[in-house]
Amino acid sequence: MSERRSMNMLEVGKQAGGGYNFGITNHKENALEEIPLNTSLNKKIMIEKQFTYNEESGYGIYQGEDENSHIIKVSGVFPSALNLGSTYEMKGKVISFRGEKQFSVESAKATRPVTKNGIVGYLQNLDGLFKKAEFLYEQYGDKVIDLLAEDPMKIAKEIDGIGKTSVLKWQEQIQKMEDSQDYFNKLLEYGLNLRQAKKLFEKYKQGAVEKIQDNPYLLVEEFPSFGFEKADRIAKQMGYDPKGMFRIQEGLKYVLKEASSEGHCFLPMQELLERTIEVLVIRLTEEEMIQLLEDFHGQRVAIYQVGEHQFPLSYDSLSKQFKQYRYETNRFEREKKRMVAIRLTRDEILKELEFMELNNKLVMDNYNIYLPELYEAEFRVANKVISLSKSAKEDFAGAEEDLSNLLIQENMELEEKQKEAVLEFTRGQGGFYILNGSAGCGKTFTLNVILRVLGMQFQKMKRMMEVKVLAPTGKASKVAGKATGRPCMTIHRGLKYKPATGFEHNENNPIDADVIVVDESSMLDILLADGLLSAIADGTKVIFLGDTKQLPSVGAGNVLQDLIDSNLVKMVTLNVVKRQGKDSGIIRNANRIINGEMISSCKDTQDAYVLRKETMLEAQLALLKSIREVQKVKQYDVEDIQVLCPQKNSLVGTNAMNYLIQQEFNPGNEDMKILNKKFMAYNHVSEKEELVTLFFKRGDKVIHMRNNYEMIWYIKGKFGNFTQDYDMVGITNGESGLIEDIIKGKASDNFKTRMIVRYEDRYAFYDDQFDELEHAYALTIHKSQGSQWKAVIIPIMMQNYHMLDNNLFYTGYTRAQAFCVVVGQADAILHAIRSHKTKERYTTLKERIIEFNEG
Repeated sequence: MSERRSMNMLEVGKQAGGGYNFGITNHKENALEEIPLNTSLNKKIMIEKQFTYNEESGYGIYQGEDENSHIIKVSGVFPSALNLGSTYEMKGKVISFRGEKQFSVESAKATRPVTKNGIVGYLQNLDGLFKKAEFLYEQYGDKVIDLLAEDPMKIAKEIDGIGKTSVLKWQEQIQKMEDSQDYFNKLLEYGLNLRQAKKLFEKYKQGAVEKIQDNPYLLVEEFPSFGFEKADRIAKQMGYDPKGMFRIQEGLKYVLKEASSEGHCFLPMQELLERTIEVLVIRLTEEEMIQLLEDFHGQRVAIYQVGEHQFPLSYDSLSKQFKQYRYETNRFEREKKRMVAIRLTRDEILKELEFMELNNKLVMDNYNIYLPELYEAEFRVANKVISLSKSAKEDFAGAEEDLSNLLIQENMELEEKQKEAVLEFTRGQGGFYILNGSAGCGKTFTLNVILRVLGMQFQKMKRMMEVKVLAPTGKASKVAGKATGRPCMTIHRGLKYKPATGFEHNENNPIDADVIVVDESSMLDILLADGLLSAIADGTKVIFLGDTKQLPSVGAGNVLQDLIDSNLVKMVTLNVVKRQGKDSGIIRNANRIINGEMISSCKDTQDAYVLRKETMLEAQLALLKSIREVQKVKQYDVEDIQVLCPQKNSLVGTNAMNYLIQQEFNPGNEDMKILNKKFMAYNHVSEKEELVTLFFKRGDKVIHMRNNYEMIWYIKGKFGNFTQDYDMVGITNGESGLIEDIIKGKASDNFKTRMIVRYEDRYAFYDDQFDELEHAYALTIHKSQGSQWKAVIIPIMMQNYHMLDNNLFYTGYTRAQAFCVVVGQADAILHAIRSHKTKERYTTLKERIIEFNEG
């Protein structure tokens, strides 16, 4: 009956005003009226009405009745729509939405109801009991559900018209409902979020909990973002054997994945074993050390226990270690003083390594250990490089004459190496080529000449030349598009990536093109190179543009350098500065960095400055002043100016600088803001570290942090209305824009908070989930690869000592198109210029290329 009544109320709401009235219309008292905001509550609530529920996000708004029969509105993310008439034990806090108090739910567990309405509603959800629910309640009162669950035959005997089959069916339904909810709540206790728990429960049903208990590291396999360290903590809490096979196997994979993020395609076996031993070490917490010292006082051996697994420790060693821990004042050194309780042996790890190799979970080649996907990618890339290189023809006889005519016609001159590149790359169809060169050497200019000469040859064959220009990131593709005057897209978009199925273009469906150009090829990691080259048919001409002086890829591999070092890919390195003219101070300093020489202010060109500052406060103030001066003198806006930092942390890292720049240049817009992060920062006034809170606000500069190929784009109309742009879909890592607005959702919306971000002339909506965004007033230099801005400001201080490196500094410096300022200590700047810390990467691509060429 309550379900029918709720549907009628919704219909009335539609007819009366064309929309829904989500306010409380019941005469009952509002349960939250006298409760202060942000108060944490634990309540049993019977759901009476559903306002909205979004299946995809899980966000829903409901009206219910609490234990005291008071009305209450609840909102939150739920694994499935709440059942009308069902009662839930809910935990959360009181919030205010558009002046109305609501119960924001953090967890909801189905439970047996306690009020008459709740009990009747619960019974009505059982198959075939809808009409008899009120009658059964009148007969048995509050105990009716307990009776159905524990002694259903009593009802069958006492009530005419209700038989044995019916009551046993109802008993089974009650048990299933409660078991399912118990299992689901257990998944949430493991640290899964609602969406993850829902996915796992749908896949394994009640078996999900047992699977996790057998192997807690299943959580990492199912949800890679869950992380080994988090799964390891859960495993310890569950009492899983610290020397168990699943822990060791997942630890090996974790170490190899971490190594891939450092750029390695493999690890030598000895290094892998050493790293894994350290990762799997279990050190006692301070509380555990104190407890063991108390429990085993006067004994020679203390027993450390994880579940049923016991590990003996020397009491004297524990006591001495605890004293060292207590006396250590440096917090980083203090962590190292925690007592090691469990350390696995080399043989214990080697045993699991051999098992994983036998079962194709890892690959061993010449005592180098690979993740299978990286091993296979190296082989495929090497094979394709050779086949593309050998597909080169020399069937364009008139290219040199066409070049001469073009240079005369356009009044252009080419340097010696530029001319060599044009003639080498235009001998015929097909082939694999690399155009290498540092900033300002005219790579794009030379490429444009190459493409024009190639186009002439295709015209002679009465064919239009099809060219695809690609780049690893969205920013890099925009830069390349402007420089070449041709459409350019990211590699993922060029390959038509789809999250569910991967790349649409592959070896069976290659890209339709005569020439494929890849700009910023130094950013290519081995997996992306594999996806790209697999989708290129033999006979297609491939041209990589790159600068080996820049940072290598963020992911595994050193593709461009390995291609060059193999000496089997035709390459021309440009060696004469052309970009920005001979009067560019930026290029002058960039070449000084390459040559290991100190940079200086170039007052003659007025585009490159070095501001020497000795203290952090001086550097911070100088950086903020530089932004103001650039805005004033150059008339650049916030999107034209980019601060690039060597690292995230430190007083001149991205966290601190994003906060300071926001405070200085976007101090208002406090009415609507969303928490981004909290971090510790040194306060120059109080002379101590303090907790700093950084919020997203209207007008903030932000960057999208990871590929999202399902993002919907919108166009803004004259009157502020948004319409979907069906020609665009998806957004790539590295796109930066401005927060246009932050709005609270209406009760009828399927979001609580929406952030609207403008990316040039298009808009994207972020609803309730903002982890794909980060502030972008300041970015790390690593994040800036492939991008360019009119003005770049770089803080370089000795606090960044361990991060400073020639490749890093050069990469950051050459992001500037028209103006560059370096702020910092002279010693730190010189250290950055003269340090070459970029580690050698473990790759075998070069050797694979040579093998395929010989074989």
